[in-house]
Amino acid sequence: MNSGMMRNLDKIRFAVVSVVFVAAITLAVCFPVSFNASSIAGDSTTLFDLPILGGVHVSKMLQVVVNIVIFFIFLIYFVFELLRGRITFLSTVKRSCAVALTVAGGFGAGLLISYLTARGTGLDYHFLAPLATVSSTTGKLVMLICSVVLALLVLSGYLLFRARIVRHSLSSMRSSASFTAAGKYALTVGYGAMLLQFIVAAVLLGLTGDNQLFLVPLACGTLAMALWRATSLKLFMPLAIFVIVIHSVAVMTAIATEMTIGLYAVLVANGILVFLLVLALADLYSLSRK
Repeated sequence: MNSGMMRNLDKIRFAVVSVVFVAAITLAVCFPVSFNASSIAGDSTTLFDLPILGGVHVSKMLQVVVNIVIFFIFLIYFVFELLRGRITFLSTVKRSCAVALTVAGGFGAGLLISYLTARGTGLDYHFLAPLATVSSTTGKLVMLICSVVLALLVLSGYLLFRARIVRHSLSSMRSSASFTAAGKYALTVGYGAMLLQFIVAAVLLGLTGDNQLFLVPLACGTLAMALWRATSLKLFMPLAIFVIVIHSVAVMTAIATEMTIGLYAVLVANGILVFLLVLALADLYSLSRK
């Protein structure tokens, strides 16, 4: 495949990802989810009001089983990737730490933004008990604009580090060096984000039993990469992006409708973690070489 055809293919894949991303956000906002605990026949269940599909009751036992299966698949495939040499444990841990620092930075920025928004709109804000509900339209608009700015900063940081790694690889005599470097960067970012989601999901499963905000992206990312490797079809990447975005945005939209001023930082942190995984999947999909 010549360079012109590769560039055209990259543009087509970029357009596909863009359409999938916008469509998922639109559907998520139009069909938000909600969570309600209920008891049916003595069995504790959770009602998931899924976008488009409607309400679905899931037993706590089934949730645990699904969690164990997804954790097992992720760990097995993660070890498989390590053994095949596609990623290294050290590089993935380093990237996971970088992702964690980015998420922590987003959390700190969210706290600062929520504090300044509270002060500017006259809300009562306490650091340890931020319970004031954001009812001001101005306050919500400010938080929305700040969220977009933070997303653009994360995107810029991802592209900046990616470009630096690709430039460093250009000294290689192999024509595929830049594609290999870009692919490994996207892989380590993706696995770094999923490793962090795996840890948080496992902790939340033990503490609260409710972790699907982290479990769904972990499951979609793992299955997309595994099926891509098994079939060489990159179609699974945009499908995973669609499910991740529509689920995460719908859940966070539902939370935001009843959001207290202190929850904003949590939404920002989770949004950044999901966004980094989506960026990695989109990057892997857009690359012309495997």
